Amino acid sequence: MDQGLTVPLDGIPLREHPALYRELADIGYTDVWSAESNGADGFTPLALAAATEPRLRLGTAVVSSFTRGPATLAQSAAALACAAPGRFALGIGASSDVIVRRWNDIPFEAPYSRTRDLVAFLRAAFTGERITRRYDTFSVDGFRLGLVPPSPPKILVAALRTRMLRLGARDADGVILNWVSPEDVIRVAAIVRAENPWAEIVTRIMVCPSRDADAVRAVVRTLITGYLTVPYTAPIRPGSATASGWRTCGPHGMRAIARPRWPRCPTRRWTRCVCTARRRSAGSGWPAICGPGSRPRCGRCCRSASICARPSAHSPRRPDRRQRDPNGPRRSGRTPRSRAGRPRRTSPDRRRPRPRTA
Repeated sequence: MDQGLTVPLDGIPLREHPALYRELADIGYTDVWSAESNGADGFTPLALAAATEPRLRLGTAVVSSFTRGPATLAQSAAALACAAPGRFALGIGASSDVIVRRWNDIPFEAPYSRTRDLVAFLRAAFTGERITRRYDTFSVDGFRLGLVPPSPPKILVAALRTRMLRLGARDADGVILNWVSPEDVIRVAAIVRAENPWAEIVTRIMVCPSRDADAVRAVVRTLITGYLTVPYTAPIRPGSATASGWRTCGPHGMRAIARPRWPRCPTRRWTRCVCTARRRSAGSGWPAICGPGSRPRCGRCCRSASICARPSAHSPRRPDRRQRDPNGPRRSGRTPRSRAGRPRRTSPDRRRPRPRTA
């Protein structure tokens, strides 16, 4: 199982990432995956990595299937595939109505059909053939890719629902998962492998290596809220193939955010997804670690994220209650005392006499 890191890292200028890429390859990372929302685009950080470090595999996780035209997306992917032959994977996804409709003023309609048609178009475009075809969600008239990559990049689909998972396994080369628990990975892998045993599964796992629990809660609360308040992604949780991880955080989404103990789910359980998936052979072949809001020095941050994904780095557990002496004192070396401050009677034979009634 290989490990990747989501780039660019917060708090590190983009111009300093080439040194980060070399350090990532030195300490054992195998690939880097970009994300695209309201920060850097999905291709520029990978272009820096392609020119800097030939040992890393590159991937977008993910770029929207709506915000770029089919021909423009094919050109960007082909150029990066030529810059890093055999090392680039194109991850596409429907994104959300916030990014597509509100931010880019593009109608967010039929996301499944749009993604399906785009996968079919990209398959044909990467071969260099002339494409004139009317798809269900768009049409292309006479487009031919001028820069044909020597090795066509693999196409991965961001998926949460069963229908999209099967699309990524059947028509593309694999799927990309986000916000999944170890149980979800096992369930999703079964769906994907049933459709295509050779499909890749890339899993993004959120980690935030920090001893400041309040800072971690603040960062993760913002990320979770962004998913639960989006109309397109919020209904996915109850009945989807990735529902158990959200049940771990508590029912009714937004109500779980107000619970004091809720942040333990993303900061502990979710960061162990790589370890549990590895032990259970869940089939997640490419874990992509994402450190939200991490602002320490790059070397320390990356090494901490790497350690979090190893089975031997679990947080220390408390002593098992069943191993404690039930009759012993609660605090070692101290005599149990009552609320009034007097020593508590510990012998069962010395009982307080009942008051007499006249």
